[in-house]
Amino acid sequence: MPKFKKISLKNIKVSFHTSPKVLADKAFLIFLGLFFVALVIGTLVFYKYNNLIKESPSISKGSLQFKEEAYKDILTIWQIKEERLRLIDLKKYSDPFNTSPKELTK
Repeated sequence: MPKFKKISLKNIKVSFHTSPKVLADKAFLIFLGLFFVALVIGTLVFYKYNNLIKESPSISKGSLQFKEEAYKDILTIWQIKEERLRLIDLKKYSDPFNTSPKELTK
């Protein structure tokens, strides 16, 4: 039967100090492992996407109907907005930075 080490705060501190060193020593192997994991995940996503494309439902060949009522409503809304914008452009605002005496006496 294997003997288990007693877990203590000192053992945890030592493992946190040595783990970056171990990771740095085995950097190439860790890179290869992570690269392999990324390849596996990428292939799974690719095949899942490929199967979704094959199983996509067919598009119905029904005719499209143009809704003239909705089109007229949208046109009236656009005309109202255009009129408001045109009226805003025509409005003259006073210059707050102009401090000529003529403007102050009015």
